[in-house]
Amino acid sequence: MKKIILSILFISSLHWTAVAEQKTEITKPLQLSLFYPIQIPLPEEEASIEGLRLNVLYGISDDVRGVDIGLINRTHGDFHGLGLGGVFLIDGDSAGLSIALFNTVGGDFEGVHIGVGNIVDGDFGGGQIGVINVVRSELKGLQVGVYNKAKVADGLQLGIVNEADSLNGLQIGLCNIHHEGRPFLFMPLVNWSPF
Repeated sequence: MKKIILSILFISSLHWTAVAEQKTEITKPLQLSLFYPIQIPLPEEEASIEGLRLNVLYGISDDVRGVDIGLINRTHGDFHGLGLGGVFLIDGDSAGLSIALFNTVGGDFEGVHIGVGNIVDGDFGGGQIGVINVVRSELKGLQVGVYNKAKVADGLQLGIVNEADSLNGLQIGLCNIHHEGRPFLFMPLVNWSPF
């Protein structure tokens, strides 16, 4: 009986040790960063920002909700708000307005991207305006640029070269490519597929 009680106590102590080691999310209203790891709050705090993030050169946060301004802004989680800067690297989902030279989102995005290069790995709802616009999943909205690419384009692609694997909408440009070929694989000026 003693062995059973000791075993139960030992197993329960392992559980409580594991629970104590779990990190709780820290939320801060402001992040100031010269370059990572010189930033407040400190990197080991793994803080999410709800408010303002200012990065002179390079800053990293878990999640950001609010205004994000800086040269290079890295978010390991999700970003929601207004982003102004040179490069935005978002690993999770994003929503809002992002104006930068280069915008990349690892998850889904809803809103507007304005930049030289805009890449979204997940679904995109809204508008991309740039030189190169890429949606690796489904675009629901508008792409305006020199080169526009979407796996599934539900909406309008307006550019010099427009490319979609599947098209449910309209392409206007010098070179319009629809890989499924309904009604045409390639058309100069205008290509479409019935909704």
